[in-house]
Amino acid sequence: GRDPSFIASLIKDVAEAQVKTLALPSLRPADEKREERREWVRGADETPGEASRHETLRRVSNTVRVNITKLDGIMNIVSELGVFKTSLERLAAEMMQKREISSYGVELARMERSLERKFGELRDSVLDIRMVPIAHLFGRFETFIDRLSRETGKEIRFETRGDDTELDKLIAEELADPLMHIIRNAADHAIEGGAEREAAGKPRAGTVSLSACQKGNHVVIEIEDDGRGIDEGVVAGKAVKKGLVTKDYVKGLSREDVLGLIFLPGFTTKDAVSPTSGRGVGMDVVKENITRLSGIIDIVTEKGRGTRFILTIPVTLAIIEALIVEELGERYAVPMNTVVEILELSEEAAREARARDSIKVNGRNIHSVRLSGFFGKNGHGPEGPSYGIIAGLAEQRVCILVNRLIEELDVVIKPLPRTLRPPGIAGATEMGERGVFLVLDLTGILETVVRERQTKARPGAVAPASTPSGAQH
Repeated sequence: GRDPSFIASLIKDVAEAQVKTLALPSLRPADEKREERREWVRGADETPGEASRHETLRRVSNTVRVNITKLDGIMNIVSELGVFKTSLERLAAEMMQKREISSYGVELARMERSLERKFGELRDSVLDIRMVPIAHLFGRFETFIDRLSRETGKEIRFETRGDDTELDKLIAEELADPLMHIIRNAADHAIEGGAEREAAGKPRAGTVSLSACQKGNHVVIEIEDDGRGIDEGVVAGKAVKKGLVTKDYVKGLSREDVLGLIFLPGFTTKDAVSPTSGRGVGMDVVKENITRLSGIIDIVTEKGRGTRFILTIPVTLAIIEALIVEELGERYAVPMNTVVEILELSEEAAREARARDSIKVNGRNIHSVRLSGFFGKNGHGPEGPSYGIIAGLAEQRVCILVNRLIEELDVVIKPLPRTLRPPGIAGATEMGERGVFLVLDLTGILETVVRERQTKARPGAVAPASTPSGAQH
């Protein structure tokens, strides 16, 4: 029953502490608290003031906790049902082409459409169960920022927006560490001290904000600070000084590419190790984790005004709509959540795209890569038209050339061990009797292609390491 000031006075000589009230104590006696645990049911002939003669231990809660692995099992079944539904659709189409059994084909197609509706409802229900408000993730950082404020000696305010935005529970957990690294960097590198901020005409307290919104099948998360911003000249100089890149490589880089150097392993602008940073680990881990989630990270910064990290993440990787494609006899699953457009290319257009490593779409030149070539396989596909799958996130695009498009399916991605997962592969999916198909990581393919071709464009330049693993700006 003591107030916070009394508790703080007891421990002020031991350590600095901020006492917060988590819940107000109940003023009712203990026997009344025990009575609260019971639920009394009033009979139809009783008045509201009468004590009920019927006691029950039934709980009023209408929620139930479910282990996420059980939901994974259900999703595997949903995926198998999707394969079964597609087989029925194909069988119905074949039957309708045969006159003697076409009537059965029509009836089977009608049943397949009903199955498709129910299957869609089941799939959406399973996905909905896995969704949690991002407020569950954002709420963890309030005490973390309070601790960083004490450790750095800076005043830092914390704001959140879009707390009701939903995403998959497992993705939310995977985002916790990347967000922690970015926020720690903001507190240590970006937010200035109180005197420096006041001299620059800013409020004494710096601000770190987290916001989220849903755009189509993706969630966009922004981490923004109102600190000193990132100086690309300093970034380039530090990268060269530490031997991460050469001067020749840095020359001609766009501003966006220079800012991307902060994701190199071992990069840091700190010359001394502090309790919060300077060890050269962090931002490359962020990059790796976001890429593993088939996401992308962008940086917007203005010197003296602040920095904004923009993370674009799929809402879920549990059950995704995928396009099955074939290249040199091998079949792959292409996640449709990153597909922008699909082009049918004549043999001549496909040959030109392979020769130039680029293709012009809507007046814009974008990188093109043959899927088999990306994985180091040589050979020629069947004669006739090919297909270009335009994929990407934000403003980045790549065209992946394949021989054939097979079908669209709902699939469950199963992760592969890191030692068995080459660049460009997100995982695998089981396709029933048709075996296991590899699921493409289009973001990984895009980044690899862009990095390799930028290096080729500067002869003699040494490109940064291609395997990301945490860094700090």
